Amino acid sequence: KRLGIDFWPAQILMNGGKILCNHIGEGGYKKLEDSIIKFLKLRTKSIFSEEPKYSRFPSIYCGRGKNGKV
Repeated sequence: KRLGIDFWPAQILMNGGKILCNHIGEGGYKKLEDSIIKFLKLRTKSIFSEEPKYSRFPSIYCGRGKNGKV
């Protein structure tokens, strides 16, 4: 809520309270990975050569909905 994000999924890469990269919704995996590699100054090959067409790992939500029901 403090970041003003009311959407899920949300990917946010932060350092010291500063947002380095953010993406709302599905996808954005390559952008996030590239940002992590750049920030950590890693010399590694990317996992994603291009943005995946679908997620290999389906999202699961466990928690209370807006109506308070599980």
